[in-house]
Amino acid sequence: MDENLSILISTMYQTDIDFVHQMFPDNDIDELNLVIINQTSSDKILEFDQDNIQILNSLEFGLSKSRNQAIELCKTKYAVLADDDLVYQKDFLETINVAYQAYPDAALISFQLLRSNDQLYKKYPDENIELHLRGNPIMLSSCEMTINAEKLKQADVQFCEYFGLGATFTSCEETLFLRSLLKRNLKAFFVNQPIAVHKDEGTGNDPLSKQFVHALSACQFFMYGYGSFFWLIYYLYQIKKTHSLSYQPIKNAFKSGAKGIYEANQHKKAIAKQL
Repeated sequence: MDENLSILISTMYQTDIDFVHQMFPDNDIDELNLVIINQTSSDKILEFDQDNIQILNSLEFGLSKSRNQAIELCKTKYAVLADDDLVYQKDFLETINVAYQAYPDAALISFQLLRSNDQLYKKYPDENIELHLRGNPIMLSSCEMTINAEKLKQADVQFCEYFGLGATFTSCEETLFLRSLLKRNLKAFFVNQPIAVHKDEGTGNDPLSKQFVHALSACQFFMYGYGSFFWLIYYLYQIKKTHSLSYQPIKNAFKSGAKGIYEANQHKKAIAKQL
C-alpha cells in the first residue's frame, strides 16, 4: 500500500462498495487508501468496515463541499481528487508518484483523462507546463487534479463552496481553487500523462451554455471586478468569431454573464472568505 497517497472520491446515494471496484478494475482496493464522501439521504447510507477506507455519509450537497470534506479527512501527504465515473489505469499511482518526484515543490499536479476509445478526453497541452494565474492553455477539471494535501492545509486553500455542481454557480470551482493556491505562492503543474478513463462521453462545456457563462463570468469577477464586463464582451466576441452564430444566442449569453457578475458582487464578502 502507498502510505503517502489517498484517493478522495466524491459520490452520491451509494449504498454498497461495488462502484469502487468498477473504478479500480486493475487494482486491489485493499491496497488503496480511500476517502469516500457519499452525499446522500438518511435512508441511503454507505457502510463498509475496512481500515484503509474512510466513509463520510453527508446530508449536505455540493461538489466543492464534498472535495473540502475529503481533503480535511485526508491523512496522507498526497491525494487524488476522484469521481465515481472514472476508471483508473493500473499504473496510475506510479504515474502520480513519478510526477511529484519530478516536481517536489508542487502543491497541485493535473493530469490527462482518456475516453473509452483511448482518445484524449479533451485538448491538452502537448508537454508538461507550470500553471500560472493568467494565460494557461487549459481549463482544469477537479477530477484531473492531484494535490499535496499537507501544503494545501498549511496554506488554508479550499474549494469555494459557492461554485461547482450543486452550488449557486454550477462550474468553474477549479479555476478559483487554482487561483487561491497560486496567490499563496504555491506551485501547480500540468503533466502530459493520463491516469484514468472518463466513462462519460460528453463533449465538454457548451461555451454559450447559460449556466457555464453565468459561472465563468462570476469567476472572472474575482479577478477583474466590474472589469469582468469587458472580459465578457471579449469572450463572446471570440466565440462569435470562431462560430457561425446569430446575434440572439450571443445576446442571451451576455445576459447570463451579466447576471453572474452581479450575483458574484452580491455574495462578494462571503466568497472572498473562501478564496
